[in-house]
Amino acid sequence: MLKDIFFISNGNIGVLNVNLTQDNFSNMNTISYPKKLSSIVKNKSISDLILNFKEKVSSLEVGKNKTPVLYSPLITEGINIYSCLIYPDAIIGLILDKDDNPYDLKEVFEDQINKYFLPQKQNIIATFRSGANFELETLLISIFIDIRRYYDEILGYSPFLAFRDHGSILKVFIFGLDEAGKTSYVRRITTGEYDKNYYEPTRQFNIDHYTHNDYNFIFWDVPGQVRLRSKWLLGMQDSNMLIYMIDAADEVRFEESKKELWNILVRYELEGVPLLILANKIDLPFALTSEKELITHINLNEITNRTWDIMTISVADNINIKKSLDWLSEKASTILPDV
Repeated sequence: MLKDIFFISNGNIGVLNVNLTQDNFSNMNTISYPKKLSSIVKNKSISDLILNFKEKVSSLEVGKNKTPVLYSPLITEGINIYSCLIYPDAIIGLILDKDDNPYDLKEVFEDQINKYFLPQKQNIIATFRSGANFELETLLISIFIDIRRYYDEILGYSPFLAFRDHGSILKVFIFGLDEAGKTSYVRRITTGEYDKNYYEPTRQFNIDHYTHNDYNFIFWDVPGQVRLRSKWLLGMQDSNMLIYMIDAADEVRFEESKKELWNILVRYELEGVPLLILANKIDLPFALTSEKELITHINLNEITNRTWDIMTISVADNINIKKSLDWLSEKASTILPDV
């Protein structure tokens, strides 16, 4: 099972040009998720990692050929690492359980690097060197979650769900039936726009980030089609807050919506995670706009294992969108009280 992911760089000289001394390791720029790298590995492990790639680069004459990427497994100090050198600037590494075979992840790890990192390599590294780490942290979380999903779907592992804060980043997991307006809600927040002619069913986890009241939120928008709902639990790992979206104008599906929500609420792994129910499309005729009636329809008063609230909204008319963000900020203040 993938335990942690990390990113290492060292200013403008590239990680392979680092003088491997104790003093230089204190200046090494790192980002990791979900644990801090310093709590996982020792300086010797970082030294071994860099030396491992130096040897490979030397033998392959990568510096002359400008080969952009090298992958390598390494066990050091009892830690099982599978890492990728983005020559010559950075290393992205996966920390695995000690009995895991790194080559089981070869294909998916390469796909993730090709998808998330290589197309924007220069911009990511330049941003990282400037001290703006939020986008890179989001990227690492994206890779982490995708590989953990791969473990479950392809390798047959059971997902480990743990809920913790991630420093200044708060993960908000948005789920609900298809066509409830989840993706439009996130687009309204992040772009301020709504296009009634825009419709593209979500078929994978979409990730966007947004800052509100000085809190950094990562929104995970997930597909709601029946065949894809079994994957919700995978995406919920490490979530700080949950948003459940309901189509208030589609009363025919209220019972289905209630069933899917309660399938999640009864999971012991999710106990205590704050929940916001958003009843969308109140701008449409025949929409149920009474929060009291919605509470009755979905049996919300029976929720006893978390704080929760419900709001009626319209993504189309921008009604109560800010109010929902204020609710998230209020909950964030209890998780990150010093922000």
